[in-house]
Amino acid sequence: MNQRELPASFFKLGLIFGNTFLGRSFDNKARTGGIGFIVKKEKVPRIVSCDIISPWIAVLMLQTKQRKTIKIIQVYAPMQQVEDEEMEHFYEELEEVMQKRSTYTVIQGDFNAIVGGKESEKEKYVGKFGKGVRNDHRACLVAFTEVNHLHTMNTIFQKEDHRHWTWKSLAGVTLNQIDYVMMDTRRTFNDVATIGEQIIFTGSDHYILRSKLCVDNVYED
Repeated sequence: MNQRELPASFFKLGLIFGNTFLGRSFDNKARTGGIGFIVKKEKVPRIVSCDIISPWIAVLMLQTKQRKTIKIIQVYAPMQQVEDEEMEHFYEELEEVMQKRSTYTVIQGDFNAIVGGKESEKEKYVGKFGKGVRNDHRACLVAFTEVNHLHTMNTIFQKEDHRHWTWKSLAGVTLNQIDYVMMDTRRTFNDVATIGEQIIFTGSDHYILRSKLCVDNVYED
């Protein structure tokens, strides 16, 4: 599939180990952050659209064999030190792209926030296996999941601690869980866990977070 054949509003198209990379540069300036998608070459024909909305949010729409649609929203949330107005804008933009119709909705990425585990029975969409301690600022993310009925999937599956941590400090001393996978249909997921550096080394301070879900009775990674 060449650049003209790909239904995307903003993108650069390249190949990484034979797979397709979808992304976009903004204002040609060096920046911290930025997002995109790497799509297996056999999945490229299933792409319906790809919209790189901002350096914080991108949306990939895929069609299944049974013509259902999966909307994957990739995020890189602002750091918690930013002004409240910037954080509110991020969540407003995220809620706006969620309105695009699809059969399934998956939201994933670096939220720069610690959800931790379920703190009360009123929290229906956070599991009891989240790691870390939540504070008031991070509670914004929990409120977002509750209002939008999004299950925080990597707090639901019980794992050994090293399969929960998604970020480590440069010295390797501090570990946190700040990357999450969320979905509106909990039963679709079969597993969420991080992949260790001994399996895939990326050079990043984040670990790869892998999800397994079943769509059209077919398991997908």
